[in-house]
Amino acid sequence: MKAITSTFNSGSASNETFNVRPMAAGNGGQAEGLVMQLMNIASQVDELLRPWPAPFSYAYSRLVKALARAGHDVLELDRMRLRVAGLREPVSLMEALLQQVTGLQPLPRDPERIEAGLHLLDTPDLNPPKPLSGSELINVMDQATAGFFQGYVNQLRAFFYTPAPPLRADTLIDRLCTLRLAMLRAELQLMQSGNRLSAADLAVLGAVLSQPVSTRRPALAGFVPDVFAIALSINGAQAGLDIVNCLLFTECGGQQPATAGRAIFWSPGSGFEGFASVGECTTQLQARLADKARRWELLSHVSTGTQPQVTAWLDSTANGKIGGLQFERVEHDFVRETQLRAIAKVLADAGFACRTAQAIPLSAQAFENLIHSELVQGRAGLVLEPVVEMARLQAFEAAIPQWLKNASKADKLAYAGLLQRYPGAGQEQQNYLHDIPPLAEYARALLKLRLELDFAGQAPDPDAIEVVIDTYVPSPVPVGSTPSFLPAATTRTVQTLTQFSLNGFYRLNAGAISLRAPNGSALPTALNATYVKRLTRQLEIGAHYRALLQDKLAPGKPGVTLRQQQFSEQLSLQVMEQALREKLIDPGQEMAYRYIQQVINMPDGAARLTLDRMPIIVRPFELVAEPEADPDRARGLYIIGPVESGAGPQILWVNYSERFTFKAYNNEAALLDDLRINTDLQALVLQRLEPEARKTYNYGGFVEPHIPQYVDASLGSFMLRPAPPTLAPRPIAGNLFEQLYVDNYHLLLDMAAAQSKTAAEADWESFKYLFSLIASTALMFLPARLSIPMVVWQTAGFVQQGFEAVQKGEWGEAVADFASSLAQIGSGYLTLRQLKTVTPTVLRQPQSEVAVQLTPEQEIGLQPFQANDVALLDLKQDSLTRLYRHPGTGLHYVLLGGHVFQVQAWRERWRIFIGEGREGPLVKINEREHWELDLNEPLLGGGPVLSTTASISDRLTHEMQATGMASIERRFPNKAQAIREAHAQAVTYLQRSQSALHTLLEPGTQNARNRALIQTFFDVEHVDQTLLDRLNETVGPLLARFLHPDLSPLTSSKYVVCRSRFNDKAVAWIHRWDLHKRLYLSEHFFSTLFETSYALSQAFVKATQPPFRTNVHYRAAFMLHEISHQALDTEDINYLNPGFPYEDLLDESSPLGSQIKSFNQIVQSCHSPYISTEHLFQQFDPEERTWADIPANPGKAKIKALSGVRTLEQARPIFKYDARKRIDLMLANADSVVLLITRLGRDHPQLPEVNTRE
Repeated sequence: MKAITSTFNSGSASNETFNVRPMAAGNGGQAEGLVMQLMNIASQVDELLRPWPAPFSYAYSRLVKALARAGHDVLELDRMRLRVAGLREPVSLMEALLQQVTGLQPLPRDPERIEAGLHLLDTPDLNPPKPLSGSELINVMDQATAGFFQGYVNQLRAFFYTPAPPLRADTLIDRLCTLRLAMLRAELQLMQSGNRLSAADLAVLGAVLSQPVSTRRPALAGFVPDVFAIALSINGAQAGLDIVNCLLFTECGGQQPATAGRAIFWSPGSGFEGFASVGECTTQLQARLADKARRWELLSHVSTGTQPQVTAWLDSTANGKIGGLQFERVEHDFVRETQLRAIAKVLADAGFACRTAQAIPLSAQAFENLIHSELVQGRAGLVLEPVVEMARLQAFEAAIPQWLKNASKADKLAYAGLLQRYPGAGQEQQNYLHDIPPLAEYARALLKLRLELDFAGQAPDPDAIEVVIDTYVPSPVPVGSTPSFLPAATTRTVQTLTQFSLNGFYRLNAGAISLRAPNGSALPTALNATYVKRLTRQLEIGAHYRALLQDKLAPGKPGVTLRQQQFSEQLSLQVMEQALREKLIDPGQEMAYRYIQQVINMPDGAARLTLDRMPIIVRPFELVAEPEADPDRARGLYIIGPVESGAGPQILWVNYSERFTFKAYNNEAALLDDLRINTDLQALVLQRLEPEARKTYNYGGFVEPHIPQYVDASLGSFMLRPAPPTLAPRPIAGNLFEQLYVDNYHLLLDMAAAQSKTAAEADWESFKYLFSLIASTALMFLPARLSIPMVVWQTAGFVQQGFEAVQKGEWGEAVADFASSLAQIGSGYLTLRQLKTVTPTVLRQPQSEVAVQLTPEQEIGLQPFQANDVALLDLKQDSLTRLYRHPGTGLHYVLLGGHVFQVQAWRERWRIFIGEGREGPLVKINEREHWELDLNEPLLGGGPVLSTTASISDRLTHEMQATGMASIERRFPNKAQAIREAHAQAVTYLQRSQSALHTLLEPGTQNARNRALIQTFFDVEHVDQTLLDRLNETVGPLLARFLHPDLSPLTSSKYVVCRSRFNDKAVAWIHRWDLHKRLYLSEHFFSTLFETSYALSQAFVKATQPPFRTNVHYRAAFMLHEISHQALDTEDINYLNPGFPYEDLLDESSPLGSQIKSFNQIVQSCHSPYISTEHLFQQFDPEERTWADIPANPGKAKIKALSGVRTLEQARPIFKYDARKRIDLMLANADSVVLLITRLGRDHPQLPEVNTRE
């Protein structure tokens, strides 16, 4: 393994021929240029579509016209509000109009029940006099309402097709066509630069894009290429449904597989894809349509209103044999034809959205959000994010170092996985040096205090005082000449007083010193060179800083246990990144990497497993000058390798070195040979030896140690020549990280004390450099202090970004972006045809012959929770329980697969301890009496069915794999499909609930059934307007939030796919403080508990028509739960498992169905009127069959706040006997809200007369 060094070592449609210019493969500059070009096109599209008519803006224009016809001024329209009898709050005229249009809240026909006024900013009152009478308002609103939906679609059509003279004579669609062609040309260049298409395909596309019109297109080898639009015929219909924005190009024209030549398919998501023939292309497209996860690439380009029909037809097609694809030759300008079809879809979707808004009916905000999600986010078919992302990745791939380019996909994913852990682990609060100020900051504070005492109110800030040092270098004097007293040269350095105070004492007299203020102002007379030299000696900043380090870092001090854990986590991550990087640079050092990996992953020397039946050890670098002599230890240097020094590589590990961290030698002899001749290595070792030991090895002592010898004066005696020094074979038998922390602590103290020592110049300069943090890259060489990895810093295009990020302390974002891009490259990022669902890969782990071996995923996940503050040798094992016990603390530990973990008792079992308030994985003794993970936790009641908040789900428990639907779709298409289905089901539940509430107080069988449901749910005698308003205030905002583009499963950036680092139970969660309002989804969201082998082995849900989608219902419930936290400020008071199948659908004849039903009858009565008073606000333990008060958390605080009491005991009778308070308390619980919505919005399927099993 080589040493790790610190050296930073738009187009438009025209008749001009479009030639695909040759590009060098991997040319980062070309890709970066295409990124900028595509982003420019995207910004132009955004600017053109910025005035897109939306419901609020269109309502405004309708009201302006209606008011003008009535002779009223419209200048104050934005401030005008309506107060309607029966509504709690005034509404704007636009909101009132939209809710009259949708039918959600029509204005009363009685003028006396309406009043209008101007809204005052500092009061809820309306400003009289009334600008409009009630009768005039009704008349204006009626005029604005008439033909609203058709008018909106017409307005949208005019937006695209009507010219805007005199400024422009062309239409918006003309400009969009120009940008579409520019986009296609840029994308083609991108595909060529990455060698993604054959030369024949490039020639075809070059000809087509040079002339979009068929009759003018040049021939290639005697054939004119053709362009085809794509449609899908379903249910035997002759006319197909347009799949807009998708195109087929054929090399020789026509669409007959035998004569058309090569075929090229284009879609916005996948770009250009080449096929050998039309037949092969058709087969591939049919396969995508048959695949539920991959069909969305095509289905999203079918009009929204027909998508459910198409989906149902695809699902019902026998054996997935999808036919019906139709190709329609485009004779005219294919770019314009494509854009026209895209606009036709926009108009059709607008009409469908209007009908949806009226059918539900939607609130004004929900209608606005729906239009933005379904239409505006689609950008009229010009969505450039996928191709921009592809260009970014191509530019990124071209810019990364060659060693990373050459790495296998598995290695890229492994390296990306390490980098993805950097941002979280590198946060300031995770730093083991937290709350210890940087040395320069500490020095500045001491100086300010002293200057204020000596020059009260006269001296400026220490950084505003410059110390000028002039050093004189005499000229050389030839032999025999008289020395000259004139200097040959003068060097001048300027430092701030803070920097000067950090000089070693040995440098205080090196030159002439003067002081000045940068702004030219006068300094106090006594503030001179003599004063600052004396001040530097008196302050002894190094000594005082050393005392601070002792107080904060000394083992045994309060808080040091946490610092040791942070030190271990950060050092292991830092070391593995460095080691893996070096292995990828030099793949021949695979074995050296495995040795490092073995000791870092299994730091306890007594617990560590063998590697290939060979013990791997870590030992301090200790020189033995002569046999039987005590070893001389070099601080901060270690050797990793087999216990038999000649059995494999020996890796020298150096801390606090800018030259290298690891250097591998073939064996110990090679290391010693290098030490005898390598002057740089000799200097490093000498610097790290104790001063008394240095004289033994200095001046040739590494070849012949300078050791005192007794010489006999008798005749014939002679002096033996000392043998070269050897290395002491004393491995670290305890916990490596515990020993490293102690060693590191003493090394820091020694370095900090070096300011006053003339012989320790190098130590002090290193310490000052690292701890002043003046150089942004210093952190790269500070052990266990994570900073931006060098590969990120060095990568072209990221240098300036990385530098700025480090300066701001925000380097984590740069590393996260780098890791995400690398993971996408490792996963494959070009097309869905090439992309398969990728399981994250890790490097091959050392195999062991022992009975228990953690999987790589488990090992990585549990690594932060290893017990690194104890050593196995210091623990006592109970031969009966196989538990280890610490004699001092009484804490218990287990040895599991070469790792030592602290455990805590849990219901007569044991869990790995991962922190207070957290539940780590269960462990158990196997038949060979070894501890292993217990992966078969209880299905119900143990927590996997529960939602969880961010308080127990964070970087320690989960790793983020993909953020945003574009990234999720590309990397995990099945998970993207699951998110779409869950979102659609949640919206369906909300829409049905909204519809039910809209007619709730009207007569009818269904309304009576819904009223009875609500009455039973809240235990009230009847549903009045007050309760109805309260329910509308719950369902309406939640529906509006789900329809917002932020949660659109098409374009949202808020969804985050995570993977638990071990068997964590969290399914979904949010962070309350997250300004981006992301929704985090773990693998348990996608692989639900109903997909376990136990659940799949039995039909626990009755067969229905249509079949009940158990997993979709489950995911939708979790999504509703989490978004209710954001939209309604709900809390987690009691978990009620609303994602379980409805009780009447459970088949009690199956074990699981019976178990779920009995469990739900208990848990879903919690936080309801039907639980006994004594168990209200308590949690049920299904295994122990016991109850306990809910823990202290925001949910408990909310109960007390809403009840107006101080204890749960006081709140219980209020819940029981005050219906209004009970309603508020139930709607404050997230799962209660979800349970009500899923019941009220339920579609009752047809049950068979006789229960059958699936």
